[in-house]
Amino acid sequence: MKSSWIVVVWALGTYWFAWMLGVSPDQPFQHRFKMDFIPWTLPEWMTIKEETPLQKYLGAFVLFYVVDFCRYWGHRIGHYQFFYRTFPFSHAHHHNQVWITPTTLSYSPFWHLANFGTIAPYVLFWALGFKQATIFASVCLMFPNLNQHLGCDPLPWLTKLNHYYFYGALPWLPVYHQYHHCPYVKRGNYGNITVFWDYVHGTLIPESIEHIETGKMPQRVADKFKDPKKLEAEFEGKFKNRNRLDYNNRMDSSIFSMRFL
Repeated sequence: MKSSWIVVVWALGTYWFAWMLGVSPDQPFQHRFKMDFIPWTLPEWMTIKEETPLQKYLGAFVLFYVVDFCRYWGHRIGHYQFFYRTFPFSHAHHHNQVWITPTTLSYSPFWHLANFGTIAPYVLFWALGFKQATIFASVCLMFPNLNQHLGCDPLPWLTKLNHYYFYGALPWLPVYHQYHHCPYVKRGNYGNITVFWDYVHGTLIPESIEHIETGKMPQRVADKFKDPKKLEAEFEGKFKNRNRLDYNNRMDSSIFSMRFL
């Protein structure tokens, strides 16, 4: 409950992002679902008149992975120290949640850079005339948004399939994202739609891959959670007067250097 105010500022920040992009998020829900509230238009020669079935589904597929790419970089840059610690970004608040649940999604900072990586491609594709594709992609994007914070992996066979055969490109990432929230490993696994771009850019957390391949948590990580009293005392000390788990001094500086910005 001490962090409940974060949910409020997250909602305000999401509203503000939409407003900055020219989106009016105060329309009734039925209009919002149709996305008729997006006012942006482009010159007629740049837009399509009416989507064919191929354009709808192919456009949705392309948009899905464009958003995935933008969210990966927004999230990754959000772990750079300035964005991680500084209000209105303060992504560190989200990482207070070590034991994640579906509600963890709302424990986000005022301005999560990944929000921009979601809304901006929506607006662009809508303005190009891919309206049905935008709606279809936005519905599909709800699935990884929910499963990334499950806090468990109910389908380990799907996780292995994703790792061995799809290069992380499937929108199924419970184990990957659980390790992203683990304070005892190097930061990585930034993808929160898929982890494809983590495979491409080499930002996978080794312990998460070991877990997927062996079917169990690496012993060196499991040992950190063996003694509940010791763990509670450690976390209590980190939270005291700071409201954050300050483990980011353990990060690999090669990943978070300015050359990536």
